[in-house]
Amino acid sequence: MTQLAELVRGFAIPLKPVEGNDMKLTEWITIARAAALPHLRSFTRAAGKPVPSAARRWPA
Repeated sequence: MTQLAELVRGFAIPLKPVEGNDMKLTEWITIARAAALPHLRSFTRAAGKPVPSAARRWPA
């Protein structure tokens, strides 16, 4: 649970529209995929797709 909480908190940081945050998001996805949390890994599959395809899946 601690690992999940840390990953969830860390997810908001790379979402801010600041230069360099695209790399932070890529790093976060890599860390989340390595975690032993199957539901989070499932989320990262969608988050790791190019923005246009991921945006079509997520409701506005």
